[in-house]
Amino acid sequence: MAIELAERRSLTLAHARMWLRHVGFDDELDTIDGDREIIADARAVLADGTRRIASDVRGSLEFYRTQAPVDLDRERVVLTGAAVAIAQHSLLSSTCRSSNATSTPPQTSPSRPNLPA
Repeated sequence: MAIELAERRSLTLAHARMWLRHVGFDDELDTIDGDREIIADARAVLADGTRRIASDVRGSLEFYRTQAPVDLDRERVVLTGAAVAIAQHSLLSSTCRSSNATSTPPQTSPSRPNLPA
């Protein structure tokens, strides 16, 4: 996501990462200090990246569900790597809820948060 924002706005990768953290999902766009265009692009990149992660998780779960000899219900998903930073924000939980999945808030552990399936 940082690469996408860096390319869109001609930023360094480090600067793009700072913008993504600064903008996040918690605040309304008009309350965030900074360049309005960068803020809007950062939020769009975060939202699109979150949708892609949620879609990948749903696709993986569906694949494994079809491969199992019995119907196994999944209660949680464990994300690792770069997805952890995104998972700590509420939008991923909202995205999962919108797909009719039962949702609980993610753990705040920076290494392995548990997320709803």
